[in-house]
Amino acid sequence: MEIRYGILQIAEALFYLHTTERLLHLNVCPQNVIVTKRGTWKLTGLCFTQSIGTDAQSNVSMHPHRTANIWEILDLVLSMCAT
Repeated sequence: MEIRYGILQIAEALFYLHTTERLLHLNVCPQNVIVTKRGTWKLTGLCFTQSIGTDAQSNVSMHPHRTANIWEILDLVLSMCAT
């Protein structure tokens, strides 16, 4: 249960970065996740972020023809947790 909750916390952090701050985290990995004494998972490594711009030059995409979609990523992560 703690791992699922932790992954959800990281997904919420990514959602916040994406929707509120308009940033993409380009290096989500175990080395950039810390766990507090209370068991809260925190995302670090914010030096690996890139702004999501409105013009074509600053728009970052995960695939040449498709931009990042946080809901698809969250669905994938939660599906992996369910197994």
